[in-house]
Amino acid sequence: LPGPDLLETRYALVRAALRDRDLKRARDVHAAMQRDHPRSEQSSPLLALLHGELLLAENKPGEAATVLQAAFKRHGGYRPLAYLYARAMLRHGKPGEALAFLNQQQSFWAADVQFQQLSAESYQALGQTARAHLAQAEAYVLQDRLSPAIEQLQLAQRDRQTDFYTQSIVDARLRELKSRESAEQVK
Repeated sequence: LPGPDLLETRYALVRAALRDRDLKRARDVHAAMQRDHPRSEQSSPLLALLHGELLLAENKPGEAATVLQAAFKRHGGYRPLAYLYARAMLRHGKPGEALAFLNQQQSFWAADVQFQQLSAESYQALGQTARAHLAQAEAYVLQDRLSPAIEQLQLAQRDRQTDFYTQSIVDARLRELKSRESAEQVK
């Protein structure tokens, strides 16, 4: 059996080929990895992530979502798998499923900027512009960037297609952030 050094070398080769957009080489080296180390993706979230990235690069978002979902079930604490799984579902045209998954993840990792940004993308794909701006505003708040957050909320306020509940959340959050910004300017 080939040793771990060969697995690491092949991992690096696939990563380099993906970076260089040499999909044939990436696919060939990845196939050799899977042949010589058939259970490696089950034991390593990094290798499962690499497989998902390769499938997305090959424009196979449905297959990527399947691979990443299975990997996430095994390695649920590895957030990069969650990010890529959500991206794969978005690319596969399933923003509702992506959003449901992201909402579930945010219950564990509420202060994760990438989950908020992916939620914004999901809402945008669903045509829920105000909610997309609200999610993006929350991503900015997590980065302690109040001005862009306020801008996003002002954009959300202008969306006349949204429901009363969402508009109320936007209005309240905007008041809160403007107050916070004023307090910070006084300091």
